[in-house]
Amino acid sequence: MNTLAIRSGIALALAFGLAGPAFATDTTPSRLAAQLESDGPQAKALHVFIAKKKFTPSMFNPVQRSESDRLRLQVIIDALGTRLLPLADLPQDKARVFAEFRRSMAEIDVVESEDKEQAASYLEELMAIFSIASSDGLLNNWVYGFDPKDIKGAHGTH
Repeated sequence: MNTLAIRSGIALALAFGLAGPAFATDTTPSRLAAQLESDGPQAKALHVFIAKKKFTPSMFNPVQRSESDRLRLQVIIDALGTRLLPLADLPQDKARVFAEFRRSMAEIDVVESEDKEQAASYLEELMAIFSIASSDGLLNNWVYGFDPKDIKGAHGTH
């Protein structure tokens, strides 16, 4: 089995939540439907997020990458979504969510800035799922190397 086929299998498992402990033994469609039925709104939103295809060209990011590169990035983001599932529908734990973000950001850190921008947009989607309004500069520092709020005069002071 080639590497792309293995990665595709991993991505599919992650995309459908099959890698999580809740799905470890029974992955029949009826079991998956029952699991989704019992999930709260954040968990349901995470399952939808994990299932969608990511890092595809768009009007805002027309980068054409190889399927293996796209899949590698998708696996990282889908794994993040899967790691966040246990935090879903619990009181907000921004520090734990951001700790998971940092773990994934470290894996993506070697790619082009366009990939970082697109990955940051997925992290913003996850923030919205968890009702986190601000990354407190985390995303700007990662993508651009600085937080615009730290620029002198950014708050109207000179």
